[in-house]
Amino acid sequence: MRNITISQFINILENNHICRGVKTNEISSLLIIHVLQNKFENDTDDEKPVVPYSIKIIIRTIGCHIFLDSEHNNDNICIECRAYETKSTKIQTASSKKSLIPAKLCAPISKSDPKRVILALKRERLKCAQLEKELEKMRSQILKLNVEIDNNLNKDMMNILHNSNKKITPFMNLFWQQQKKMFNCSQSGARYHPMLIRYCLSLALKSPSAYDEIRDCNILVLPSRRTLRDYKKFIKPDTGYRNLVIEELNTLTKDHFDVERYVVLLFDEMKINSNLVFDKHTEELVHYLDLGDPDVNFARFEKYVNTLASHALVFFIRGLATTLKFNLAYFATDGITAIQLVPLFWKAVMILEHRCNLWVIATTFDGASPNLRFYRFHDELGGDELHEYCNKTINLFAT
Repeated sequence: MRNITISQFINILENNHICRGVKTNEISSLLIIHVLQNKFENDTDDEKPVVPYSIKIIIRTIGCHIFLDSEHNNDNICIECRAYETKSTKIQTASSKKSLIPAKLCAPISKSDPKRVILALKRERLKCAQLEKELEKMRSQILKLNVEIDNNLNKDMMNILHNSNKKITPFMNLFWQQQKKMFNCSQSGARYHPMLIRYCLSLALKSPSAYDEIRDCNILVLPSRRTLRDYKKFIKPDTGYRNLVIEELNTLTKDHFDVERYVVLLFDEMKINSNLVFDKHTEELVHYLDLGDPDVNFARFEKYVNTLASHALVFFIRGLATTLKFNLAYFATDGITAIQLVPLFWKAVMILEHRCNLWVIATTFDGASPNLRFYRFHDELGGDELHEYCNKTINLFAT
């Protein structure tokens, strides 16, 4: 240390400030407490009482610099005290935020903040009140919508639901297990099993009114007609041979081999109600005569292309060595003719043989006049001529 005079030392002290310390109420091993006596001034004109021995308590860190240069410090606090005060402020802020969060149910009360315990209690009371309201609502719905059954029917239903007989079929077991599951969940959040959906689709297609009667009696929990319609229209129905339908057929038969690929092609024409329908998705009027191709429509129907359809011609596939049953395509007609039927039939054969690798070995149809003329047409052509005609027709559609 260099030698300085007393006057220089006094000037240095006057130009420096004393660190104000840390503003905190906590006690830590990193802090020290300084006790200073306030300056005593005996002023008789002051009306306030004189306290000759008042003190001032300053809390500082162990590494406090105490003296500060006024040129580099504006708030009278050293670097060590500032760092500790900043850290302490962050900890207090986090603690105050945490005190606004309700305590967990498994947290020990003796070690939890009383504020958090109170918040947790209020939350549980609110939850209990909401559950009581929902329970009361459920009770009122049960009283309003319940269906009374006699004792014998109740016993029969309970025996069916809880029957552990080994003779019960797998589907029957699945059906009642799904019913018990549906009884315990809300109708809006129900997730139906695919087998149950297929069974309900079969029922609804056979008789929609009977299906609604079974569902409305509230004995069985079944999907609504709206839900079934979404599954039924997974592939949007339309006339003609559609790529999505062909891809679905390929998916169903991808594992077939050898004789499993032998199929029978059936076709039949059925009567339908003649009526125009507006398709909201395509914004078109449907149910006109339609053979699946606009060019074919104008060539076959000529001026009757805008005539309402009265029949539907369906091509159906049945596997010989498998359980395959598949609707390949349908067409809107007003009574198919043999000339119109020939190209549609051989295009179906071409699609099955070339795109699906399925081998058509027979065809079946009823004794309608156009079908008989269709048969006689092929019978009159003979073997070689029929073979050549079929190859030309298949090659024409393949290109």
